[in-house]
Amino acid sequence: MIDPDAPPKIEDGFYLHMLKSNVPGLALKSKENSKTVGIDYRGYKPPTPPRGTGPHRYISLLYEQGDGNNFLPPVPPTRSRFSLSSWLRGKNLCGPVAGTLFRSQS
Repeated sequence: MIDPDAPPKIEDGFYLHMLKSNVPGLALKSKENSKTVGIDYRGYKPPTPPRGTGPHRYISLLYEQGDGNNFLPPVPPTRSRFSLSSWLRGKNLCGPVAGTLFRSQS
């Protein structure tokens, strides 16, 4: 989950709220609790937009891994200024195949 509206706003620089991989498709279909499946690389950090920064968009994206593509991606060194496009490069992922967006404001 990313926040593209977190300060400082820079091109392709987001605040990273959560990063998870290796979530089995069957777990998604059966609506299992997402906290119990997959590998957490950056645990969930709830939305907390700073006062005075206006509404923030929170975006969750789902990418499909190829068959047998059980990988351990590098953990981003920080949550701020996360570059999604750079992180996706060379990972052999399809998508996004699904996504959600919600807004929050302090």
